[in-house]
Amino acid sequence: MIGRKYIGRKLTPKRITGRARYRKHIQSRAWFDRRERWFEESQQIGGIVVCAVGGGRWTLKDDLHHVTYDRLGQEDHDDLVALCRFHHEQLHQIWDASRAWRRLPRGTATKGIIALLKQSSSRCPDR
Repeated sequence: MIGRKYIGRKLTPKRITGRARYRKHIQSRAWFDRRERWFEESQQIGGIVVCAVGGGRWTLKDDLHHVTYDRLGQEDHDDLVALCRFHHEQLHQIWDASRAWRRLPRGTATKGIIALLKQSSSRCPDR
């Protein structure tokens, strides 16, 4: 997600470098290829791919959320989770607004926020 505002977070040199690396990767051909492979893998595993929050059918036009950046550029299948744009933006709004969520390991926070959104959200819009 490029262009989000980071509430209460200092932009340290390390964070600036990490964001630039992320931005470059997300715009690369390798990322689009990885998304396609992830989608094919997911279909082989479970058939129809859906948003992890709202259950709407996921397509390559939707978002993949990084559960971890540990392997950015060489993501494992489980490093990514399918989200519609609406729920991906909600996840990041909660993440960005809460120091408590940001203090947790990214994977733990992602799972927790998805569980929270599942309890409070309806279906994916426009599905």
